[in-house]
Amino acid sequence: MYLAMEISFKNRALRSLCEDPEAATAEYGSDVARALMNRVADIAAAETIENVIAGNPTISDSGKGDSISILLGEGHSIILMCNHLNPPTSALGKVDWSKVSRVRIEGIEACDA
Repeated sequence: MYLAMEISFKNRALRSLCEDPEAATAEYGSDVARALMNRVADIAAAETIENVIAGNPTISDSGKGDSISILLGEGHSIILMCNHLNPPTSALGKVDWSKVSRVRIEGIEACDA
């Protein structure tokens, strides 16, 4: 059975940026806004984050591997966190992203890409 990802947002302002192309364009410009809308749609349509290819999803190198960054272009990325009450973990104690079906968008950050 196929289930799409469930997305939540850190706050209302971030939700507005991620869902309103005009707000995103005003804040980041049209190219980043377009990429943001596309990445949010990709995440929403995916069964797990492993099904998202665009934007080169990269697991954080923190000890828990509890966040993922996805490139938007023009030096920006979207940051996701696992949003399970009890996050699925691997034998090594890191988030098992292949089993994550709920994410929270934490922010849009400047990056080196």
